[in-house]
Amino acid sequence: MPFPETERVVFKKNPLEQVICELRYNPILRIDTDVPVDFQDEVRSDFPGYEENIELQVNPSQIGQPIQPPEFLNQLIHPNQQKIHKFTSSDGYWVAGLTHSSISLSTNKYQNWQDFKKRLTIPFKALIKHYTPNDFTRIGLRYIDVIKRSELKLDNVDWAELIEPHILGITGAPKITDSLLKSENRHEILLKDKISVVRLITKLVTKPDRLETCFLMDSDFFCFEINIDEALGKLDYFNKRAHNLMQWCFSDHLKKALEPI
Repeated sequence: MPFPETERVVFKKNPLEQVICELRYNPILRIDTDVPVDFQDEVRSDFPGYEENIELQVNPSQIGQPIQPPEFLNQLIHPNQQKIHKFTSSDGYWVAGLTHSSISLSTNKYQNWQDFKKRLTIPFKALIKHYTPNDFTRIGLRYIDVIKRSELKLDNVDWAELIEPHILGITGAPKITDSLLKSENRHEILLKDKISVVRLITKLVTKPDRLETCFLMDSDFFCFEINIDEALGKLDYFNKRAHNLMQWCFSDHLKKALEPI
């Protein structure tokens, strides 16, 4: 089933807060040792801004696990670091990232998949042309939706009327919402192609710029070990599944408030 096929709908009040696509490959050391001049020349007309950052890397397997003092000391002395080259659009809404083991595109101004894919193709082709990775070890397409009831004129509407019960869980139980200090659900669902997975995280969050509880839905579609020629097609597949997932999670009441076009 995952997830029932639905007709494509565009919402005037799009709840998407951020969309991120990342394609990983085996490390290419030349990206770290050389300045990516040729790569920049390929993407500069669409991503004229540039900055280089050093980011600390965290091993996910160690999150939440107790750290022994010697290991902790070693981490302080020899932290895992990664150089990332960031190329930004002139309006600042789009960022293409290049590291020795991944290329990415993120935006907080998503309009539609056709537009996103067109922009993604620019750094994608530059990577293939100048660094020729053999294949991708992982590709992912992640959508982060945030439902803000105040912006939809639904301030006094319970979450149980806006989110389907199979997603909402205990948050939809009568008279409990005001007593919930924290609520988070996490699921990993195998998709119909039997090689792709969506990691779905839903939770209540309080936005720092307002005293309002919002509903966040973070859906990360991914698969491992895929041929370069098949990558963009698989991202098309993820996009369609993402739309079906959203339709499966949101109630008709919420969809109407989002003003379908």
